[in-house]
Amino acid sequence: MTAIVTTSLPVEWPLENGSILVVRPHEHPYIFHFAILIFDEGKWRIMHNNEENNVHLEDLESLLKRADYVTIQKTQLTGKSPSFLLERFKVFQGMQYDVVEYNCETFVNQFTYQKPFSPQAIVYTLLAGLWIFLILYFIWKNKLKSLL
Repeated sequence: MTAIVTTSLPVEWPLENGSILVVRPHEHPYIFHFAILIFDEGKWRIMHNNEENNVHLEDLESLLKRADYVTIQKTQLTGKSPSFLLERFKVFQGMQYDVVEYNCETFVNQFTYQKPFSPQAIVYTLLAGLWIFLILYFIWKNKLKSLL
């Protein structure tokens, strides 16, 4: 089902079942949040994973009050029926959120492509590791200087 949704955003866009919605949460503007769109119970909803509620269904309008729209990506599930998507969702509903192991992007990629991965989590984990390495290196270097 395709429809136009008008929100507080300055744009309108076509929404389709099974497409991926990408937003930037207001409280974490340095990351992207991912969700699957579905027209269910007469309104647009999203299937997503977050730290407050784990994998769950939520009204799209609720998410857009706390996040800024970035883009919509079509997938192999775009255009599938709500019943197909909800049946598939039953397997994932309630799965536990983990910022590195099972975040919103991991859920969306597993739901859509059967591949649980999060490039965003990999990048941030590598950056954290690099910062730790640099801090330890400078501590070691300064300690070595003080011994000489």
